[in-house]
Amino acid sequence: MAWTKEQQQAIDLEGTNILVSAGAGSGKTAVLTERVKRKVLSGTSVSRLLVLTFTNAAAAEMKERIRKALQNTPGLEKEASKVDSSYITTFDSFALSMVKKYHMRLHVPDDIGITDEVFIKLKKQEILDEIFDCHYEKPSKEFLQLIHDFCLKDDQGLKEDILGVYSKIELKYDKTEFIKNYISTLTKEKNQKYLEEYLDFLHEKQNTVKELFTELENYFEEDFITEFRENYYKFLNAKTYDDFLNAMDYETVRIPKGSSEEGKAIKGQIVDLVKEFKENYLNFESEEEILKGLESTKNHQMILFEILEQFDSILEHYKQKNQIYTFQDIARMAIKVVEENPDIQEELTNSFDEILVDEYQDTSDIQEKFIS
Repeated sequence: MAWTKEQQQAIDLEGTNILVSAGAGSGKTAVLTERVKRKVLSGTSVSRLLVLTFTNAAAAEMKERIRKALQNTPGLEKEASKVDSSYITTFDSFALSMVKKYHMRLHVPDDIGITDEVFIKLKKQEILDEIFDCHYEKPSKEFLQLIHDFCLKDDQGLKEDILGVYSKIELKYDKTEFIKNYISTLTKEKNQKYLEEYLDFLHEKQNTVKELFTELENYFEEDFITEFRENYYKFLNAKTYDDFLNAMDYETVRIPKGSSEEGKAIKGQIVDLVKEFKENYLNFESEEEILKGLESTKNHQMILFEILEQFDSILEHYKQKNQIYTFQDIARMAIKVVEENPDIQEELTNSFDEILVDEYQDTSDIQEKFIS
């Protein structure tokens, strides 16, 4: 097979981390397979490569591809026979194998397994219901305001939203610390930071329009460019949110007769982008109103994350007491046992020459830390 220059680089490069960014169907998995073959040809046993992916089906396909590549290469038949026992597997399977191997260091049974997701989901709902019942019995002003603002006939929708947020937090390695840090950073300074980030976003949109004006100069005489630019002068020079609000008073400027279709198209893009800007991004009457809006959500965020903190604590206690775990829990244990035991770090370092990850863009925070 003929490889492109970039594909060949991904196959051959050594001595550094390699991140391959390419679209679907561009041959990333084929390149990974070829890299494995090249490593084996260079003297690395396939058993010393850790190849990780996300699903059992993907792992099975990867094994088959690598097996065939080695079988079809003279002199590598023996290595092909090692593929089934090699570490070409999913993140979850490899993490579980590590936890089982070092279970005594983690104080968990050697037959530790994964709990059924349906059971965990039902238990989560039960715990959240109990937390809400406690808040209803002795409601705080913040809790009552939360219910008033986000519930209609019942609180089921709000509970589902909270569980949805928690499912994202579960992908963080230290979720407990994440929740605590979030609560501690709910300040006016953070609101000001959000405003600055929004202004950065507005300036990005503004810069797109500025670039189009520069391109427009290639298609029109100076008189038209000057008149058209003057029409949007306030917008092009806006610095603050209030500047943008005051920049939305502009006229329609007619294109000269005989203008090129390319020039007309660019002029149309400018008009449409500024119109979109006005309709979609200026929904507050002032910067002060934005900051007030952010401040008004602070109490909602505080009570929500207090509920999440309480929920996480109860759920973790229940899991540990009953020895039931999810794949994320197993991954955290695998990280913990490596971080806290230098001898295991050394053992793993000496076991593998390289880690290869298929579909790397799908890695979660936990999986990224696990690889690191």
